[in-house]
Amino acid sequence: MAQCGEFGFVLFGSAKALNVIDDTMFVLGIGVISVTMLFTPVLIRISDNVAKRVERSQARSDHAFAPAEAESPSARVIIGGYGRVGHSVAMLLQGSGIPFIAFDTDPARVAQGRADGLPVYFGDVGDAELLAAAQVENASLVVLTIDHAPTALRVVTHIRNSFPRVPVIARARDLEACGHLLAAGATQAYPEALESSLRLGRLALEMVNVPPENVDLLLQGVRSDNYRLVLPESDKKK
Repeated sequence: MAQCGEFGFVLFGSAKALNVIDDTMFVLGIGVISVTMLFTPVLIRISDNVAKRVERSQARSDHAFAPAEAESPSARVIIGGYGRVGHSVAMLLQGSGIPFIAFDTDPARVAQGRADGLPVYFGDVGDAELLAAAQVENASLVVLTIDHAPTALRVVTHIRNSFPRVPVIARARDLEACGHLLAAGATQAYPEALESSLRLGRLALEMVNVPPENVDLLLQGVRSDNYRLVLPESDKKK
């Protein structure tokens, strides 16, 4: 039902003054106008939500993963998450000719990956049934780039318990999150913030003419010592 406007009040007021309509019709008309104006913002919000759900549903059906598509060479990498980090990993794998398959729960990311001609599908990598359909037991590696610690922990725990031979590497926000992932069975976990700092530090050292081999030794020492050199004093005491 279309919204009535303020002009309706003027129109019904004039009709009432000219005795074109009676009191009952006047009250009814004013009531209808008021109700439609009151509910229009609510209806617009509801319609927006409905439209978004339809779009997501369409994206899911268009880019849903079919188990038959998992039939690829055994040396395959499964990427969980196709955001900024997942895209970078996917491009490096593609550039090296290594087969992979990626999953994400964001229809826009999935659509972009598909538009780029990459095997990106809609799906929650934390879903055990999806991993089974993707034949995770035959994967050479699982790379978790999702920025959601509970889901990452769930995936690592499931894979380690069900498919102990499959290595899993994961990103994490900080060392604490890395510790949780490693405790759950991740093969490697990398603290994104600290690694970004180390890359910037490497560039700084190289630009002031520190020999590359010295830089490599320094960064290797930082990583092997659990990043203690670059941690704040308060974190070192934990």
